[in-house]
Amino acid sequence: QSFSLSLKKGDEVLCLSLTYGSTKKILSQLCVSTGATLVIVHIPLPVLSEEDVLLRVSAALSPGRTKLVILDHITSNTALVLPIKSLATACRSAGAVVVVDAAHTLFNQPVHLYRTLHDLYSINNKNNSSIGVANYADIWITNCHKWLCSPKGAAFMWLSPRVIYQMRPAIISHGFYLQEGSDRGYSEASKLLSGFVWDGCRDYSALLCVPSTLRFWTSFPQLPGQRSGGWEACRFYSQNLVSQACEFLKVQWGLSEDDFAGPPAMRLGVAMVLVPLPAIVRGRNTRIGQTDVDAFQLQELLHHEHRIEVPVKCLEGKLFIRIS
Repeated sequence: QSFSLSLKKGDEVLCLSLTYGSTKKILSQLCVSTGATLVIVHIPLPVLSEEDVLLRVSAALSPGRTKLVILDHITSNTALVLPIKSLATACRSAGAVVVVDAAHTLFNQPVHLYRTLHDLYSINNKNNSSIGVANYADIWITNCHKWLCSPKGAAFMWLSPRVIYQMRPAIISHGFYLQEGSDRGYSEASKLLSGFVWDGCRDYSALLCVPSTLRFWTSFPQLPGQRSGGWEACRFYSQNLVSQACEFLKVQWGLSEDDFAGPPAMRLGVAMVLVPLPAIVRGRNTRIGQTDVDAFQLQELLHHEHRIEVPVKCLEGKLFIRIS
């Protein structure tokens, strides 16, 4: 809704083939309603490297035409960590507004909205992991019900100053303020929060639970072999457990690195991993000609016959499970 006011015929909206499914549908509808063109950058599986993803996205950018880019930090179906800072920087350099879908980022990775020059050039920070969201994104959106484990309905969005006046809440209600005589939106940046918060009969229960959720995670004691407790200890434990499970299945099922959806470097830093199924499962070849229906049937079988709850994914005709 916010960008429908500025997009027009000839403009381009860009996302990746790895982008979350419902997001693609939202973007498709946005382009239908505005006349803009949706460009989906195909990222073949298995993903070769971070550099290959960056090259493919950079080649698809059209300076002056690419107005909006949506990037997943951690992809949902493939559970890969994309080089979000490099991708976002390239897209912004082409003049696009960059929206980062960080649904799986919170808890899985350290998040810094702002970093000072002292932080960036400190002797203890020798890589770009210290760069804050404000240095590469225009809009950064995450939720709290996934890895943070708060109730559904709690999320937050960070906006850069250059897009504040474009934003519109999905529901226009009592808290919305429009600058008189202008379609820019808010007359003051301070009015932005009012437009999103006060929109009728909203239930704030989920939001009010977030502080308790944060206290829960920070209360964890230091684990053996760890330098600290709280978030860091839980993050290390979760990611290490998933890594061990992946290695176990890799051995048991006779998998090679070539069977996975991406290289090891892009599977680090997240407490979930996409694991290929064995080549043959119940007489079925899981590597050729599989469909979403096949994935659904196998997921149901695992649940009802074996009491195993795990997402089964079909990607480019092959079946995978996503463990977490």
